[in-house]
Amino acid sequence: MTLIIVPFVDNAKVTIDCLKSVNATKTESDIVVAIANGSKDGTFDKVFNKFDNGDDFTVIRVKEHKCISDIWNRSFRMLNGDERICFLHNDTIVKDNWLTEMELGFDVIPDSCILSQQGNASRGARFTVVDDIDKINGYCFMLSHAVMNKVGKFDLRFVLKPHIDYFHRILDNDMKIVVANKSIVDHIGGVTTNRYSLSYYTEQVGKELILIRNR
Repeated sequence: MTLIIVPFVDNAKVTIDCLKSVNATKTESDIVVAIANGSKDGTFDKVFNKFDNGDDFTVIRVKEHKCISDIWNRSFRMLNGDERICFLHNDTIVKDNWLTEMELGFDVIPDSCILSQQGNASRGARFTVVDDIDKINGYCFMLSHAVMNKVGKFDLRFVLKPHIDYFHRILDNDMKIVVANKSIVDHIGGVTTNRYSLSYYTEQVGKELILIRNR
């Protein structure tokens, strides 16, 4: 079973299109949690009325906008047992078998972080271990329970690209970053661009922010 976390801020059409694609491709055992992260334009009500079924698809609201690492950390509390967790941006469209291909990566390399492929499916290896992670986009990735236990939570100081810091910490703990080359997730890009100032997050986090993760 995989817990799929999809945060969103406004952008009803983009969010609904994303969640439609997720709902059409997930298995019965997977659980989707869509999180309205301070959404103010009525998107929460539209998404809730369309998708929330109180069972395997839940839509919840965070009243005041939080940095994405805060939202991802809250998601860890929703896990029960040894489930995997997949973080997915709302400006994406997932394709058939995207989730299955990512899950299969754990059969190959159990203690790892699995990334989806961007663009067309690769004709080469099904899975590729990567070391150069500084330019990796964090719009879709999955963590095993072992990774979460060992690496811990996301660092709130990394507001802009917290996944890069987290991926470095995975490598620092002798675990792997793996691309599932046949897991296709189309990323629109730009829709989830940060609309809040750095000073907003500095006040919220209560500590100095770090914009770039030094090796």
